[in-house]
Amino acid sequence: MHRRREEPDVSENANTVDRVKDVVGIVFKTEAQALAEDTRFVEDLRSKSMNTIELAAMLENEFGVPVSCHVLRKYKTVGETATLMDGLLGNG
Repeated sequence: MHRRREEPDVSENANTVDRVKDVVGIVFKTEAQALAEDTRFVEDLRSKSMNTIELAAMLENEFGVPVSCHVLRKYKTVGETATLMDGLLGNG
């Protein structure tokens, strides 16, 4: 009897994207399901510097790794931020 190898349901990055969307939704008081990987912080969500500080703190809390506001500011979209988090976690 051969056992079929099970494939993972989602990639590591997809899980990270969902987690980032959840955090972004809380910070910007919007539904996570309404966010896409190409959702832009400044243009689409009207991000201000205080939002960046809050987002960095909440991402640190969610993922358990330090997130610099200065670094986070360089990432313009939800998807780019998920890529950053994967890199910080060693998944990228």
